[in-house]
Amino acid sequence: MNRKGNMGMVGVMLMTFMGVIIGLILVGDAIFPTVGQSTTLSTLTNASITVVTPGVLIDLPGKHWSSVTIRNATGTGALIDAGNYTILNNQIDATTGELTAQLNASGERFSAADAYNVSGTVQPYGYIPESGGRSIALLIAVFSALAIVVIALAPTLKERFF
Repeated sequence: MNRKGNMGMVGVMLMTFMGVIIGLILVGDAIFPTVGQSTTLSTLTNASITVVTPGVLIDLPGKHWSSVTIRNATGTGALIDAGNYTILNNQIDATTGELTAQLNASGERFSAADAYNVSGTVQPYGYIPESGGRSIALLIAVFSALAIVVIALAPTLKERFF
């Protein structure tokens, strides 16, 4: 009977295995996917929009657009001049409450019920705009991985096995 509360070799291996598995699940499901989404800009090419009425705001995917080009998707595919539209970044979406980008197609080059293709660089939903925040998000992932390594090596460092 083990009255001193010492763990045997099997107990130490079991606790180490459980710690590593739980750590991998938490890091793999919670941290790594969101770090990738929150630190990487996207490039959208030919995102399709329809202008129902010129002058009415149209929600665009993502929350901030830059380097925007718009082409008419019907007919010749002519490039729409930047003076005919305005991109409103970081606007509050009335239906979801998220920050979103909106297009104000107010120029004479837009006609009702025509389809247009929008291309540009997009900050996706959940993107961290500050460089310091993106660095911290990456550091959280790195230190979480290091913590899993320490959990795996702790029994060896305590000289239980070797």
